[in-house]
Amino acid sequence: LETDPEIFGYIPNPSYNICLKAVELDGFNIEYVSTIFQTEELCLKAIKANPWCIKYIKDQTDIYVLAAISENPKTIKYITETTPDIEMLAVKINGKAIKNIQNQTEELCSEAIKSDPKALKYIKNQTDKMCMEVIKLNPLYIKYVKQQTYELCALAVDLDPNAIEHIENPPFEICFAAISKDYKTMKHVKKQTLAFCQFAIVIDTRVCDYINNSITKSDCKKLIDDIKSFT
Repeated sequence: LETDPEIFGYIPNPSYNICLKAVELDGFNIEYVSTIFQTEELCLKAIKANPWCIKYIKDQTDIYVLAAISENPKTIKYITETTPDIEMLAVKINGKAIKNIQNQTEELCSEAIKSDPKALKYIKNQTDKMCMEVIKLNPLYIKYVKQQTYELCALAVDLDPNAIEHIENPPFEICFAAISKDYKTMKHVKKQTLAFCQFAIVIDTRVCDYINNSITKSDCKKLIDDIKSFT
């Protein structure tokens, strides 16, 4: 067992002590432990070794569930019957545990976001309030927002112009706002029409270096020369 814990599954009628040793080495070995040997002592040792083994424990008592969640909140995925308290504990420890919770209440979602703003991507029914809280914490997380409203996009770009990279089909006003704060964000603008680029140059001539289309770039350089000739 010390050398290869996986051989436990091939041992016929192992004693309790052998079972205990096997789960200490690899928690998943509890899958091969008979129900009569799945004592509290053995189950807790298995969970300590590998909390994901909770899925192989026949009788998932509150003690076992709490032990597994405390070790790894994502194990809630394999808990047969959860309670609001268990779910709250899971998201407080790791916000991403919300992914495996069916009844995503507003309170649970709020705690998940506080624990880890990235948890927003796993929330099924996102509200503007949730999204705004996450964007204020990290504007780049606009990429996890399912309904990217004008207001949310404007907020994200105002806080960090690089957020424009993660906005799907941003309106020109949002693009101009980003370029006004950082001309280099021009590289993230996908729809670089000639008219748009000409307006962008008025904001900052350096955007010309980030224009993708060579013909458009050439036209814009001519425009820059014309602007310089008048100054």
